[in-house]
Amino acid sequence: MCFCPGIVQECASRIAVVEAVLPPEQRRLLLYPGAEVVAWRAPEAAWPDATRWREAHYLWQTSSYLLWPAAARVLVSHMPIDAPVDVFIAQHVMTRRLTALVAQPPLAWQAAPYKNGDIRHSNVYKNGVVGATATNAQQQTPAVSTTPAAQTA
Repeated sequence: MCFCPGIVQECASRIAVVEAVLPPEQRRLLLYPGAEVVAWRAPEAAWPDATRWREAHYLWQTSSYLLWPAAARVLVSHMPIDAPVDVFIAQHVMTRRLTALVAQPPLAWQAAPYKNGDIRHSNVYKNGVVGATATNAQQQTPAVSTTPAAQTA
């Protein structure tokens, strides 16, 4: 994992905003310091201080996220998990059972998420899933860029 300086303070700040805005039973959301976002929600779905965090419509990569107990209860209530964890969570984000707020620019990312791995069960490899293409499934390459704009040498 790669982390931007200030990740702890930025996440703590976002946690404070969420906890000030929503009572515990309504905190059905996940904060992603980094994720691969295929589609964003419309700007009118913005959260307070949305200049640094955006609401995603569909995303994957479960390398870094925080979730509240209310979000965990949503996931547990829909068990068994019938897909890779990132896809399982994304399905609940797409249907608005959960909300995904993603840091912009990313605060964390995997150094090489699609290289040297031996697990073939994500959107990258599976046709018929949002974000996947036949070319991706054949070539085993990501559907979106894996290099965050904030990444430095």
